[in-house]
Amino acid sequence: MLSTNQTYEEMREAFHWDFPETYNMGWDVCDKWADEDPDRTAIIDMTDGTRTDITFAELKALSNQLANHLGSLGIEPGDRVGVFRPQSLWTAVAHIAIWKMGAISIPLFTLFGEEALESRLGNSGAKAVITDEIHAEKCAPSFEKISTLEHVLVPEQVDFSIASSAFEVAKTTPETPGLIIYTSGTTGAPKGALHGHRVLRGHVPGISMLQNILPQEGDVFWTPADWAWIGGLM
Repeated sequence: MLSTNQTYEEMREAFHWDFPETYNMGWDVCDKWADEDPDRTAIIDMTDGTRTDITFAELKALSNQLANHLGSLGIEPGDRVGVFRPQSLWTAVAHIAIWKMGAISIPLFTLFGEEALESRLGNSGAKAVITDEIHAEKCAPSFEKISTLEHVLVPEQVDFSIASSAFEVAKTTPETPGLIIYTSGTTGAPKGALHGHRVLRGHVPGISMLQNILPQEGDVFWTPADWAWIGGLM
């Protein structure tokens, strides 16, 4: 949405929001690129100390398989799904899959205590949580207190080979809810801010401007901000 051959004043004058009638964040960050350049690197994963390059084609296939698996569990468009994991490949896959389904993702910080976790999951009416093995075991007592929570899913423990890698992305609009971000709770109980799919493109100009019109060809981007917060995730 920003051009590099303009001054700041020219960019400001020429700027306009670009929201198509049908728009899905999962498609925009994954499938669009997989269809255009499938072998392009999407994520460099170094969580175990070794480098693994994941292509957009692989990211699309994994998110499609997870979306199909979530669908088989009864997750439907509009359902709320918590993502309670540290930065990792499956954390990205989880958000993408949820968005492509037309469901709503809820980023959750892994250092949340029992009260913080229960208030967000309970308030949102979350139907499922995607987590890792450590937090699935550690937070089981909290999960059991959420009356709406039907599934606690650890992707590393699921055999996705039986799930199809083909998935039809939900025909969401820029206004279709796709993300709930909770406030920090500094002025009372944390409040959930419900965002439509347009929130991603709403963030792009600001991030791009701050990073000297990111991305340029060959750029690699890393954020120390946890993906549980909107600044890191977006």
